[in-house]
Amino acid sequence: MFRLRALSLIPLIAGVVILTPVSCLVTKAAGISLPVPSHKGTITVEEALKARRTHRSFKDRSLTLKQFSQILWGAYGMTAKVSGYYLKTVPSAGGLYPIDIYAVVGEGGVGTLAAGVYHFRAENHSIKCVKEGDVRAAVAKHSVHQMWMAKAPVMLVVTGEYARCTIKYGRRGVTYTHRGWPCGPEHFSAS
Repeated sequence: MFRLRALSLIPLIAGVVILTPVSCLVTKAAGISLPVPSHKGTITVEEALKARRTHRSFKDRSLTLKQFSQILWGAYGMTAKVSGYYLKTVPSAGGLYPIDIYAVVGEGGVGTLAAGVYHFRAENHSIKCVKEGDVRAAVAKHSVHQMWMAKAPVMLVVTGEYARCTIKYGRRGVTYTHRGWPCGPEHFSAS
């Protein structure tokens, strides 16, 4: 059964046009490798922070798969592998990384990607379809009826797996899971 434990919902701005959708069923087993993200930006961190704004209206365009890939990498992507451990774009207590990112993609929201809910797998920079169909309206409804969100081509749903932290830190792991996420929005806002 599919379930999300939402900590934060972030709608995203659009990009280019769609072609022929790739079925979510096709991607359920194998997943989809994403384009390699860029590690060199075109503006400084200071310029990105100065330009950051919250938008509640969206252009009627989709993201390209490359833009989608860059946003997911900025949110929770891998930056290095050191002594067998992966490092990500955000900090984590004990390097346990208890956060999971799900992309809720609307009809025509990302290039040829079919509408559905996709789990981002940072270890190999890929996504795996976990639910078919456009569920943006349902996510917006369960987010205190913030229906403006349903118009975004893509929403990111952030979940926390407490067990990944509580196995090492006991009950404090729940707090560490919640503290680990606040760095994420800045990363993909700037992506």
